[in-house]
Amino acid sequence: MKNILTYLLLFTYSTVMLKPVMPYITDGLNHILNFKDHMATVHAHHGKYHVHIEVAEAAKKVNTEKNTDNILKKETTGNDHNIVKKPDSFPVQQSILKYAATLPVDISDIYLSSDFPPPKG
Repeated sequence: MKNILTYLLLFTYSTVMLKPVMPYITDGLNHILNFKDHMATVHAHHGKYHVHIEVAEAAKKVNTEKNTDNILKKETTGNDHNIVKKPDSFPVQQSILKYAATLPVDISDIYLSSDFPPPKG
């Protein structure tokens, strides 16, 4: 059961990822497997560049779907969700930062002077 679900998810994901190229794949398969009928029907009615027309129509359809989704959404800016406090509203932190800036700091104090391996166990 797990294998069937895994293959189904893999097939679904690959289909979604290959959706923009799917007209080219189907046209190639039709040229290989069904050449005479494909040339007699599709190329006779839509011409040599029928795949390009299909891709353009699909892109137009996707763009119109995206535009309708954007119309329905409320336009929000980042300012609606941000709360800004001025730095002078934290006097305790400001005084600590001023005091910390005056302390002499040596970089050798930050790192250990010798190598300590992890415990064995």
